[in-house]
Amino acid sequence: MVPYWSVLWRSGVALARELDGSDLGGKRVVELGCGLAVPSMAAARAGAEALATDWDWEALRLARRNAASNGIELETMYVDWRRPDELVSSGPFDLVVAADVLYEQEAAELLLELLPRLAP
Repeated sequence: MVPYWSVLWRSGVALARELDGSDLGGKRVVELGCGLAVPSMAAARAGAEALATDWDWEALRLARRNAASNGIELETMYVDWRRPDELVSSGPFDLVVAADVLYEQEAAELLLELLPRLAP
């Protein structure tokens, strides 16, 4: 089975298209469960300081390599939603985005706890 993070999901592409046309200059954007980080790269291209986060190190390595090869500045961070203190302490963020991250009930519960801690 292919890891979820390695699939270019339609929702991620749609989110990236929405962000790409936005004026995000001076905004801090965090993507939760970035996978291939296409929305994060679109946010960075739109002027944001973008942080792509995931629990899979390989996803983060590929995101960094892809961003660098496209001339995009992108920060990455390993984040386990059960222990998000490092991410929370690097906030607050102006915009929190995610696409196709709710595969399990536990993820929904963790996300509901995490979101209010990330944005004002």
